[in-house]
Amino acid sequence: MKSRRSALTPRMIAAYCEKRLQPFFSSHEVESLQRHLMALLERCEYPTYKGSRLDIHALADDLGLDAHRLATERSNLQPIFDAVSRSIADTSMHPDTMGRRASRPQEARPDEQVPERSSERLPEDRKRRGKQHRPVVEFPDPLQSKWDQPSDFGAALRLHSKRHGESIYHLYNAVVGNDDGIKRSTFLGWGRRKTAPAAPICLDILGRIERRYRLPAGYFSSVPAVAGRSSGSCELDDMTAAERRRLVWHLPDDFRRRSKTEKRPRLSPGFATSS
Repeated sequence: MKSRRSALTPRMIAAYCEKRLQPFFSSHEVESLQRHLMALLERCEYPTYKGSRLDIHALADDLGLDAHRLATERSNLQPIFDAVSRSIADTSMHPDTMGRRASRPQEARPDEQVPERSSERLPEDRKRRGKQHRPVVEFPDPLQSKWDQPSDFGAALRLHSKRHGESIYHLYNAVVGNDDGIKRSTFLGWGRRKTAPAAPICLDILGRIERRYRLPAGYFSSVPAVAGRSSGSCELDDMTAAERRRLVWHLPDDFRRRSKTEKRPRLSPGFATSS
């Protein structure tokens, strides 16, 4: 397992300068180089490089030293400047524990009183942000009383919801209950003309919309997209698809909501032919 390098310290820089630089530079030059290296380490500032090599001319300009003399001893300068760069990189990737502890909240001493958090509740307008849900009105007032007759069911649904200042999304919240078994995506599809309501429960919901918008009873049933009648009903599961299609034309719109006693005669054999 590879061991982690020891962190570079000012003492290590001083020892390197004394051992490796003192024999080749004057005391003034060594002192300038040592102060510069320690300052870089303290500020976590990288030395100036050209590619992978130390920029001797930039170093000479910073310290006011002879560039030619520094270039002659590059082999002694490069290792210590590389060590400073590695130490700075390690510090940025692995902050010391003191730095991490300083960022943590300090624990209160026994003799210090910790201020209690206010138990006052925030004002309602500050506590709840964002768009509020629109309240559901039972019978919204129309924004206009006259309209052109739409050509299909989806256009009719969009027209009257918009005429009352509502969206199809909001209309779903107003007329569809949890027990109806109609998904929101299905209801939104009516307004996009993807699906036309055909099942008896869907016709029941259309009746609710007609009452809500004060439309004539059976208004949506007169739209071409609702010309088909659904044969989907749990009471007809024992019949074949052809039999259900023949029988459903003779069933009233409120057949699903009727009691079993009222349903039984209409499901008896020969009812469709006798009708």
